[in-house]
Amino acid sequence: MSNIVKIVKSGSLIQLSADGEQPLDPYILRKIEPQLCYNHVRFNWAQVAYGGRKESSFESETVRLFEYDSDNFLVTQKGFLPRLRKIFRDEEYEICLIDYNEPKAPNTYKENWDSVVSSFNFRPQQDVCLTCVASSEGGIIDAITAFGKMYVIAMICCLYRNAKIDIVVSRKDVADSIQRLLSKYIPMVGRVGGGKKVKGRVTVYTVRSLNHSGYDADIVLADEVHELVTDSNRLFLSRYTDARMYGFTASKETRMDNAHHHLEAMFGPTIFKINYQAGEKLGLVVPIVVQWLTVRPETNPCRNLSNITSQKRFGIWQHEARNEIIADKARKLFDQNQQVLILVDTVEHMLNLKKLLPEFAVCCSENAEVNSNDKMHSAYVEAGLLEEGEVVMTAAQREQTRRDFERRDLLGVIATGVWAVGVSFDGLNALIRADGSSSETANIQLPGRVCRTDSVTDKSCGILIDCIDYWDNKYRNKSFSRRRSYSTRGWTQLNPDGSVWNEIKGSSHAKK
Repeated sequence: MSNIVKIVKSGSLIQLSADGEQPLDPYILRKIEPQLCYNHVRFNWAQVAYGGRKESSFESETVRLFEYDSDNFLVTQKGFLPRLRKIFRDEEYEICLIDYNEPKAPNTYKENWDSVVSSFNFRPQQDVCLTCVASSEGGIIDAITAFGKMYVIAMICCLYRNAKIDIVVSRKDVADSIQRLLSKYIPMVGRVGGGKKVKGRVTVYTVRSLNHSGYDADIVLADEVHELVTDSNRLFLSRYTDARMYGFTASKETRMDNAHHHLEAMFGPTIFKINYQAGEKLGLVVPIVVQWLTVRPETNPCRNLSNITSQKRFGIWQHEARNEIIADKARKLFDQNQQVLILVDTVEHMLNLKKLLPEFAVCCSENAEVNSNDKMHSAYVEAGLLEEGEVVMTAAQREQTRRDFERRDLLGVIATGVWAVGVSFDGLNALIRADGSSSETANIQLPGRVCRTDSVTDKSCGILIDCIDYWDNKYRNKSFSRRRSYSTRGWTQLNPDGSVWNEIKGSSHAKK
């Protein structure tokens, strides 16, 4: 007699037993348990005196994404069902699946392909992606920036005309962009968050406003899903007990805390993937050329500083020599009528660069701390970065800046992370990374601003400008980390002297 596993699906959970009466055999549990664990890196934040900011230390722990109930039956989230099925089949188990969820209306997931085909012109692989969605009851779409994920979201909303759909995003700007796009194809698109509370068959939620949802959607579409796996966000998303869950990302496995392992638990496995090299061959993106700037001042402003915020403040945000090198490069491109975007991490860095580049506009959150913190505002006024009473950004200014930059009415902008994702500047010629970080998520997301194809400018490549920070060991290593990351994507990298940088067996080699 063959081994049997009984899988009971109820809400968003599945329960595994031998026959509904006995727990699974220890042998198969030893196969399953390691597949449902991961090493979580926990950051311990502590308030520090300097600037009122926070510092961190970290520790790691093994997290189990399953529990045993009172009958000693294993219980986990339904996203792991495909993974578990494969284990059982490999071990020649017979699977008995019972679904206790209330059946949906017969036409809930009825597909209207005519609506999609008549409304959209498919870019390469979008039809394949949509077919993968239609043939799966959930999963992750892991596709490069510029693939057109927002259009795929719109296609799904048109494909399932009878389904109630909730779209969840982490950022207000992204929510606004998705709503604008959806409104071209779907009547009465709802919007909850950012001061709005209107629901429709299709409703766009910012995750912080998800408590206003009835959690009764038939389909949930989560954009930039790698940002949505914090403890509080997972609590909200887990309340969708009987929905098909689809997550969209360009940087699935890049979280420093490893919490991306929760993505499979909530959404299921990756059902569609396309990387940068494939996207370039298909003409979805232009090649990226990385140009490196040498930053080698005579002194190290971080020397003897142990406070992380102080290191960033004096080494990056207020580093005059470094900022002047960045500003000089930006000005040369700007004077050549090239559109340039400089990305920074903080308002402080943005204002320091703005002082050197008065011809550039700025963009940050309208809720930036400097707008509401009198003490900080006064400090910036005293430093000559702001005028007395000057408001850095309002919501109306931010929206107008985005529109002007999209139309190329603006050719130079210095922006914080509000433009790291969710914006599409097809004609952007050059992106300057001034942040100095080594986040793999940033290494993927930020260059995505400059890789888009554009029929108007017909640009042949996107220029990514970055700094090799030789002045400090820590920041030099971060530079090298970014360089290795770019190398994995096959991007051409130019040394400051114009020679091509290559990585051969872990070492660098320049050739003329």
